[in-house]
Amino acid sequence: MADSLSIALPLRSIREHLGLSRNSLSQGICTQTHIDHIEKGRKAPSLDLMVKLAGRMSCEVSDLLSIPSEARLAQIKADFDEAKAAKSRAAADAVQEAGAGT
Repeated sequence: MADSLSIALPLRSIREHLGLSRNSLSQGICTQTHIDHIEKGRKAPSLDLMVKLAGRMSCEVSDLLSIPSEARLAQIKADFDEAKAAKSRAAADAVQEAGAGT
């Protein structure tokens, strides 16, 4: 798997481009400290963790192995924003359905 330094910069680059804090990226996946250690090259993430982090950021695991181009970062951001909007719509629909049922 990726060594600790090869993922440090891509992870941070994507996270910052998306406007995510370490805390919001780590929620329900790992600790904020673990993200900090990965980004500083102190720890190498497992494949399972890389899959979860990539999923949270709406990118591919391969995007974490090298710093993405500006065009790829823009696509990741668009995908992230769309996933976030879809999640918000689903939550609003659930609230509306719950209200209609009462």
